Amino acid sequence: MNLELAISVVALLGVSTLYILCIPKIKKDTNMNTDKRIYKYDVRTVANYIAYKGEEINLLIDAHQLQKLLYYAECLKLYISYNKESLFKDDFSAFMTGPIIPKLWDRYAKIGFAPIYVLHDYNDSTNPNLVEPEDREILDEIIEYFGTLPASKLSEMTHNEIPWLSTYEEGKQKIIPKDLLYKVFLENENVEALKPNVKSKK
Repeated sequence: MNLELAISVVALLGVSTLYILCIPKIKKDTNMNTDKRIYKYDVRTVANYIAYKGEEINLLIDAHQLQKLLYYAECLKLYISYNKESLFKDDFSAFMTGPIIPKLWDRYAKIGFAPIYVLHDYNDSTNPNLVEPEDREILDEIIEYFGTLPASKLSEMTHNEIPWLSTYEEGKQKIIPKDLLYKVFLENENVEALKPNVKSKK
């Protein structure tokens, strides 16, 4: 299954429903040391890239959608790198509406459902041009297939996935461990998971 087909199915059905698919297994690295995980960008760099790309393809992305696009992009990056690389170090917190990065929420929430490109500003450390080609591929696919979904649908999808289900407690906004994000696209003990056709890190 290639990346384009895989993510299009996810967008239509939700990640959790894909666990019935028969996809070749991926070996789990039980000796993986996630303390050595590579964090590639400032989260604002990735957000600015999403804003820039949305503007480029005439796709209006609001602050609510931005959070979920970042979430699925981070899940996919962790998955294809075998949990060794992350797009950014910032953690998601489990809000009632799904996974949220608080500092970005604080930055964009005041514009409500207005397109985030109206605030898309950057400096040398958060320039979207810093995003490397292999990560642009991930982000572009995520934007294309998830970016057209309303925030309410994206929120509903995250409510049916391991990270939010395992972490959310009303009123607490607990941090979602990145190891749980890794499991969104990863097989578990009972089912086979989605394996997008993206160059993986050994």
